[in-house]
Amino acid sequence: MADKFLNAAMLALALVIAAIPVPARGEPDTKSIEAVFADYVAGLAKGDLARLSAAFAPEGVFVSIEASTDGKPASVVSRPFKDVLASWAENPDATASGRITDITVQNDNMASIQGELDFGSARYQDSLLLYKIAGRWTIVAKTTHARDRPDHSPPNSSNE
Repeated sequence: MADKFLNAAMLALALVIAAIPVPARGEPDTKSIEAVFADYVAGLAKGDLARLSAAFAPEGVFVSIEASTDGKPASVVSRPFKDVLASWAENPDATASGRITDITVQNDNMASIQGELDFGSARYQDSLLLYKIAGRWTIVAKTTHARDRPDHSPPNSSNE
């Protein structure tokens, strides 16, 4: 008899727990994340420092690999965005374009973008880490790899 009562009590408890509403997690805010990438690309295309500053946290870091000119191995270099954004804006490329190849939203406050950026004569493969700070997505880290753009040729001076 005690076993029947215990089984019935466990079943009742399970049904009560199952009936408790669980807040549904909303869809990831990918539109806001995409808007940050759009600010990044437009900022480079137009040389718009304000737009670049909107996309990148000033204390965030740009990490790159720099080849050595003296035969030593390449080295990893890290610079804060506040030290590089102005130089990026000084060299706009009106033909710059970018596309997101993947967005991963890890949680409500952290996401990453994998993207390609055509800028100048290079195609960059970017990995961007974003945090939501004060309710707004911002890029806090960037790594990149550049290669020549297969479809980009230097301007023909006779056609200008």
